Amino acid sequence: MAEQKIGVGIIGCGAVSMAHVKAYLELEKDCTIRAVADIQPGSAEKLAGEIPGHIDMYDDIGSLLKREDIGVVSICTPPFLHKEQVIEALSKGKHVICEKPFAPSLADCDAMIDAAVHFNRKLCVTLQLRFGEDFKRVRHIVKSGMLGEIVFAQMQGLYWRGDAYYKKDWRGTWEKEGGGILMTQAIHPLDLLLDLLGGVKSVKAEMDTISHHVEVEDFITAVIEFEAGVRVHILATINSVNNGVKISLSGKTKAIEWPMAFHAVSETPGGFPVLDHEGFQALKMKGEEIPAGRDDHFAPISDMISAIKNNREPVVNGVEARKSIELVTGIYKSASINQSVTFPVDKNDPWYSKEGILSHIKRNVVT
Repeated sequence: MAEQKIGVGIIGCGAVSMAHVKAYLELEKDCTIRAVADIQPGSAEKLAGEIPGHIDMYDDIGSLLKREDIGVVSICTPPFLHKEQVIEALSKGKHVICEKPFAPSLADCDAMIDAAVHFNRKLCVTLQLRFGEDFKRVRHIVKSGMLGEIVFAQMQGLYWRGDAYYKKDWRGTWEKEGGGILMTQAIHPLDLLLDLLGGVKSVKAEMDTISHHVEVEDFITAVIEFEAGVRVHILATINSVNNGVKISLSGKTKAIEWPMAFHAVSETPGGFPVLDHEGFQALKMKGEEIPAGRDDHFAPISDMISAIKNNREPVVNGVEARKSIELVTGIYKSASINQSVTFPVDKNDPWYSKEGILSHIKRNVVT
């Protein structure tokens, strides 16, 4: 007997929902989209029109979640809605794929993680760059120890968005978006950095809003000290016409970048660098030990379907996704109080909850 397909529901039918649709359609042997829901008039109809076959449409999530033929739902709504919707879906027996960022606060993250455990359902977050070929190879090389002691590390997220980007009423606000460039765009390379280097000890940060009429930051920089002793400079902005997202890690004579690039030098008698061809080739060959991967939404969604079928945790579950939210929280705290911040952020810290963040965050005054 053929294995029954997993029924899928999509909640939130904005732009990112189409990435989920494409992934599910590619997984048609294992799952089938049965319904979509959105409170905005016409949004569900528009998304359903992009999906082959009959798709039921709802203007409320409750009706979709009552469906017994739906086993997994994608939450593609703005961050401030995630906690309530994820927990409701889990309570109705659904496995949940939540869009990034996971949530605006650690309290919200923990509530969703606890609900997944309580209702014995699986929860994952679409931090899809972890699955890409370049990153998996970079990670393999770093974990192998080939770089030796890491003596320099940097992350940059150079993006550009125009004023029209912020016309959606939830964007550009601490209340609904939960942050600016760091939370919304640079959360991806930040997640990769954490997966490469592990736990964080402290951070010192600065942020500003330079080019946009919004209350959240459009520029942020920080120095992060990891528990392993590595110090990393990060820079993220939404004001750079020259886009580029990159992580650089350097040992004393070998270095690697994501997206994939290798560097190796040896020292001349005068102390200057010359290209080390053997070192370069060694890094390249080490990376090639890892098979190809994908960094689109197909990767975390296919991993979630596999996790459901094989009764295992998804790669980027709630616990994993929480790590980047904790670092973001610490960075925002440091930039707001103009002091170094140590980790972890515990439950007694005002910055643990959304209410505490909103009370203490440094806001740009919009005139």
